Amino acid sequence: MNNYLKISENIWLVIAILTVLVVAYFLATEGFANGNYKLLFLPLVAGTMYMFRRIQRTKSEKQNPGNK
Repeated sequence: MNNYLKISENIWLVIAILTVLVVAYFLATEGFANGNYKLLFLPLVAGTMYMFRRIQRTKSEKQNPGNK
């Protein structure tokens, strides 16, 4: 189970990094025109999911220390 949690944690980290890069590109090229400010919400959601998965994994590891 911890292996699944670690994989999902890493996937959310990659998604968060990629969305930050994409949003930065769009804001650098187009600015805040065309509603691009709404894109700032995506890295926030991905970062929140990453932190949620990280907390969930650490709690699981504390409850089951031998199950890595």
